[in-house]
Amino acid sequence: LCDMEHIDYKSNIDDLSMFKSVTKSSIRIDDVSQMAESLRQAFRVSTTGKPGPSHIEIPGQTGEEIEDNDINEDLIIEKEKKFGLTQINTYENFSKNIIQIKINLLNFIEKAKKNSKTLVCYGAPAKGNTLLNYCGLSKTQIDYTVDKNPSKQNLFLPGTHIPIFSPEKIKETKPDFILILPWNLQEEILNELNYVKSWGCQFIISIPEVKVLQ
Repeated sequence: LCDMEHIDYKSNIDDLSMFKSVTKSSIRIDDVSQMAESLRQAFRVSTTGKPGPSHIEIPGQTGEEIEDNDINEDLIIEKEKKFGLTQINTYENFSKNIIQIKINLLNFIEKAKKNSKTLVCYGAPAKGNTLLNYCGLSKTQIDYTVDKNPSKQNLFLPGTHIPIFSPEKIKETKPDFILILPWNLQEEILNELNYVKSWGCQFIISIPEVKVLQ
């Protein structure tokens, strides 16, 4: 986890099995009393015969006083199993949902352009670039995006070549739709751009589904 805005997610369920195929040993330490012997064992295995890596997983609370907000990894794994992370159809459905989001977003943009509506984006985050490139969008469909970060302004989004401007550009051009690329910050952005309602502009998000915000 990087910070409050940039979070990486991974499944706990396959940690050990993932490392087993590329290490000489893969061990999880659940009790601090196991620490010394586990480290000695990993070192012996790694240096015996052909040298190779060992993986040791140490949960955050190992050796520490357990606080009320500590995460119980066993409970997390149980929740992941109930969610279906060990079943292939979970991932097949996830893939279908991604494809449907692409179809719905492209259909929305195509309809908007046919009705001579203008569409811009807000933000230039990595996840937004991933979305735009996956959907094959470019400055043909999206006029521009805006970002408050001066180091991104007057440049172009990678792959799509959509120009990046200051948020002031929105006041100048008065677009019909604004696609929010950092969808996790939508409430903050809605408050910031509340003034666009004066000319009837509407906001769009694409995750978890494509919809116009009312």
